[in-house]
Amino acid sequence: MTLSKKFFALTPLCALLAAGSAQATNGMLMEGYGPISTGMGGASQAFDHGTAAMAQNPATLALGSEEGRLDIALGFLGPKVTSSVPGMPDAPSGGTAYTMPAVGYTTRSGALTFGVGMFAQGGMGTEYAANTFMAMGSGEPVRSELSVGNVIIPLAYQVNPNVTIGATLDYMWSGLDMQMAATPMQLGSMVTGGTGQLGGAIGAGALNSATWARLNFTDTDKFSGAAKATGWGAKFGGTVKVSNDVTLGASYRLKSALDDENPAPVLLL
Repeated sequence: MTLSKKFFALTPLCALLAAGSAQATNGMLMEGYGPISTGMGGASQAFDHGTAAMAQNPATLALGSEEGRLDIALGFLGPKVTSSVPGMPDAPSGGTAYTMPAVGYTTRSGALTFGVGMFAQGGMGTEYAANTFMAMGSGEPVRSELSVGNVIIPLAYQVNPNVTIGATLDYMWSGLDMQMAATPMQLGSMVTGGTGQLGGAIGAGALNSATWARLNFTDTDKFSGAAKATGWGAKFGGTVKVSNDVTLGASYRLKSALDDENPAPVLLL
């Protein structure tokens, strides 16, 4: 729910009520999309904030003007991650800068608004030097990087001056790079019913005598990962103008599915 004219008056109360969960994240969904929603702490469900609405509540696209609109945005994530274990020097992550681009276009024909957009949905990574405890004595760097993006086709319809509805079809893709070192016991506990090289090594007991084991799959492409997956998703939403001061909005995201398109990672012992 978003209150238009009374929004700022209620902001301190909303912040107080959310204080208990302020340290949480939205997983693979960013808190906000586009500068307007992000600048308002992710508020998006019941007001016009441009083409970024197709990544949140598509029904709000019908609240915009009748002119075509093109938005280009660039998000930036600057995490600060440090890993530690008792008796060892802390290991700071060198992964401190990740960019998340977005572009969207919509146009309107009568009561119908439609368009297309491409949005970075989320992602992050970590990078640890080869001389940190994270490398487990392998002498190799440890890193991971996950990215998820969408191509979105939205439709929004203004049912009457007070009600809008909308939906999107989302084509999704993800990429993952991983260079990970672990003890054989740790690695074995992560795999259940494995097949291929990794499953065979665990089943044959090849890890029992190893000092460390390492998963190593990565590429040099800054915009994709060695492991790739694609799939589909969808969203539905609506808004209701209750009065000149109050507009209610809500959206629902269907469960998405991504298919694995890659072979098993390389296992080093």
